[in-house]
Amino acid sequence: MFINNIYKIYLLSFLLSPLISYFTQTLFSYNSNSLFGVTSILLISLLPAKVKQRAGNRTSAIIVMLILGIYLFAWGYYNGSYETGGIKLILFNNRWIQSALILLIVYNTQFDVNAFRKVIVIGAITIVIAGIVSLIQIFIDPTLFVPLDSADYLEYNKTRFIYGPSYAIRRESIYASLWSELDYSFIPMYILISTYYKIHGKHRRNVIVDVIGSIPVIASNTRSTMIGFLFGLLSQYKIRLRNIMVITLAPIMFVMIFFYILSLSGIDVDSYISERIMSRSGMSRINAFIAVSQHMPKNILVGTGGVNSSIDINWKLHKLGGSQIHNLYLAYFVYYGIVGLFLLVLVHYFLLRGFRASLKIHNNKGPIIGFSSYILIQLFNIPFGGILAHGLIFCFVFDKYYVEQANKIS
Repeated sequence: MFINNIYKIYLLSFLLSPLISYFTQTLFSYNSNSLFGVTSILLISLLPAKVKQRAGNRTSAIIVMLILGIYLFAWGYYNGSYETGGIKLILFNNRWIQSALILLIVYNTQFDVNAFRKVIVIGAITIVIAGIVSLIQIFIDPTLFVPLDSADYLEYNKTRFIYGPSYAIRRESIYASLWSELDYSFIPMYILISTYYKIHGKHRRNVIVDVIGSIPVIASNTRSTMIGFLFGLLSQYKIRLRNIMVITLAPIMFVMIFFYILSLSGIDVDSYISERIMSRSGMSRINAFIAVSQHMPKNILVGTGGVNSSIDINWKLHKLGGSQIHNLYLAYFVYYGIVGLFLLVLVHYFLLRGFRASLKIHNNKGPIIGFSSYILIQLFNIPFGGILAHGLIFCFVFDKYYVEQANKIS
């Protein structure tokens, strides 16, 4: 019971990661994921050896995660990451090993009904606060909740994300101190809360969450975030005749509201379309394939070893107007070769297979849609290692809870 309470507090504290990360980033130049990742290594040691194997239908995925983490650690060490970043870079920041340990913690933690309801409330409040902060960032202060005093919040990022042209500002809402977690925490959490209300017949709350949840997405000016949100919104509906109108009209309404808010905030919509949507950066996803095809890794089995070792590809990308590879699977092929890509795909396959198996038991699509949004977004975004983001982690918490509740009923 004592260990279960410790684990429950640890997992619930993930929900406060935007707030925690703001202070850790400002004070120590580290976001909260580094803190949670290192803590997972310490907490897993509390489990008795005979219990550590209890991982439900995620055992295969956890094993492959550990293998992938060890492979990246070994390749990074060989490639000189120890000399450039120290042991903390390749061990304490190894997101795949930490993700595997966190999944073990999830599947060895019992959430009762009251604790789960607290998760729903905190998740819903997070969505509302994110929406309010985004509105303030649009109309009043774009630097709200942005850790400008952080030592590693570089001048480049200040210029691009805060003081750049209106159509280029990336408003990250409460997630500015958590890299890409508007995609990997907010979107999955929105999907989990929205589907929960929908399945339990709380349609008014479902609509409120959908509307407020769209605000940070629109304010972000980020294509991958918008894609993930629309995927989560539309995936909640079955392809039936009565839902075709909703599925058809939702993207149209989203775009109309999006451009309306842009005009309210003083942004020239024509300039936004020509200089943001149709910009060269919009082609960077295609340019990455061009760059890789022209500068294939010399050793396609194990790749180049990391983004800093891919000099030829990086040079070609910059020449084409891009920055780095915006596709997880292509990046893993380049940086870690066929071996790394195979292990990555295997992890995702085992995790999706687990969600699918659970879906047959509890028939709640939230967890699998939430995790699928992560896989979809990774096709268009800078690589995000592991699942160390609170929205993704709670896809597994929700899934485990639903399975346990369904088994009690049966």
